[in-house]
Amino acid sequence: MSASMNGSIHFSIDDGWNPEFAKDGKNAFTIPPLDYKLSSAEQDVIDNKNMMDILENIIIPTYYDRPKEWVTIMKSAMSDVEVEFDSGRMATEYYERMFNL
Repeated sequence: MSASMNGSIHFSIDDGWNPEFAKDGKNAFTIPPLDYKLSSAEQDVIDNKNMMDILENIIIPTYYDRPKEWVTIMKSAMSDVEVEFDSGRMATEYYERMFNL
């Protein structure tokens, strides 16, 4: 999260806090989820292929060939993460849930 607050573009599997935040290609890049029934070894092979495909065909070309688009994604990451993970918002949500307001 803090990386996105500082303008870094998140690139990850669809796990952890990523599903709450990431809009693939808009404020982050996401490796697509896999069938959970696959073995860990099979998942690793497919994740690696997907990761390299996204890096080579989307992330690197965007960074080098379309810098304005890259900056737009950076700015979206910064603004989107602030709205969802701001401590003020979290405190308000906690208070409302705790006291059923």
